[in-house]
Amino acid sequence: MLKVRFNAMKYFFVFLIYVACSCASLPKVNTLIYENDFEEGVENSKILNRIKSNGLSNSHNLSFQYSKGSEENRYARIVPDPLNENNNVLDMNISSKGLEARQRVQASFSSVPNLKEIRQTVRVFFSPDMEHLTQYQNAFTWLILAEWWNSAPKNWNTPNVYRVSLRAVKAEGNNKSLHFKVDAQSVTYSKQRPRMGTGAIFKTEWEKTNKKFVIPYGKWLTFEYHIKAGDSENGLFYMSVTPDDGKKQVIFNIKGATQSLNYNENQSYNFWSPMKLYTSDEISDFMLKNRKSLQVYFDDLKVWKLNN
Repeated sequence: MLKVRFNAMKYFFVFLIYVACSCASLPKVNTLIYENDFEEGVENSKILNRIKSNGLSNSHNLSFQYSKGSEENRYARIVPDPLNENNNVLDMNISSKGLEARQRVQASFSSVPNLKEIRQTVRVFFSPDMEHLTQYQNAFTWLILAEWWNSAPKNWNTPNVYRVSLRAVKAEGNNKSLHFKVDAQSVTYSKQRPRMGTGAIFKTEWEKTNKKFVIPYGKWLTFEYHIKAGDSENGLFYMSVTPDDGKKQVIFNIKGATQSLNYNENQSYNFWSPMKLYTSDEISDFMLKNRKSLQVYFDDLKVWKLNN
């Protein structure tokens, strides 16, 4: 009788191990929630406010935000591909100082519920004008190309705000190349809306610069991102770049916190910008004085929501 019980217990524990391993190895389900090749249903000459997916019937809208100013200062619009006039692409452009100390053109999502893990691909083309930034004497880190907000603030009392930002950065001195940097910041706000500025206090939790990859100009690159909400042991930020004429290069593969240290289960990526130009008026003014524009083209955006 004792031997029978022992065998029964042995098989029971084997069964538990099997179930645990099976659950741990469940594949992730990739759900395509947005795609756009910027070809159909979009007017070429109109400054953009919102674009629906052109491949999905139940996708989420991509909306555009701008700093104060006019279309002459900044815009996002559909234009012919600079290398192929038969292909349409998204053109983001900041060409003058505008009316704020921050210059912004961005395309964002804010309506995807319970979004905690994202994969995204997009083609990116830095215009030849952007190379003039290498002549800017000072170092800079304020040129954001994409951003993911976990628990983005709905009001000035929103707790546990956290963001991950992809940047193009430059060291001090002339003829310094641009590189990619990613950082994660916890964000707190003043309890009352300030008269000047945003009232936001940013604390950098971690940062990483890839100094080996030099940002090229005048050629198409495919960016791939994978970001997963988690603490310092479970969070993930991954980015690779594949030039049209080259091999895939992993820029970042970072295990680190991508959510607030005071995270709760109700938080998610409730606002994120897969395509963005955000910088200071000093940088945009430098480009204007030299008759250059901050200009980046984007094409073939695809976004997946990942679930276990």
